[in-house]
Amino acid sequence: MTADEFQRMKGKKAKPNTNNLTKSIVSWLNYNGFVAWRNNNNSVYSVKQQVFRKNPLQKLGVFDIIGFRKSDGKHIEIEIKTGRDRISDSQINHLNELCLNNCIGFVVNDFDGFIFCIRNYLK
Repeated sequence: MTADEFQRMKGKKAKPNTNNLTKSIVSWLNYNGFVAWRNNNNSVYSVKQQVFRKNPLQKLGVFDIIGFRKSDGKHIEIEIKTGRDRISDSQINHLNELCLNNCIGFVVNDFDGFIFCIRNYLK
């Protein structure tokens, strides 16, 4: 029995896990006409310098999942926000850029929210 099945049996909905939600959405997209991957937004630890190093050329606000629709190459980005995680100003600016440039972009906090948003973009 999985943890989700156990929680459902108890009548409680399991709290969304960001990593599992990201994996589920990437898998769903790749199975349903998109090519998608998880974007690494984190800094990298340098053992030699013993510090976390950020890429100085990295664009701020880029979302967690990036990809494209196979049928027409339309760009897609999805930001995952669970728990107390909130969207930053740079992510709001990035979402506005996506919308202004006819890309697919949205923020979700669970799989049902993802399905609700993505259904408008299925061909």
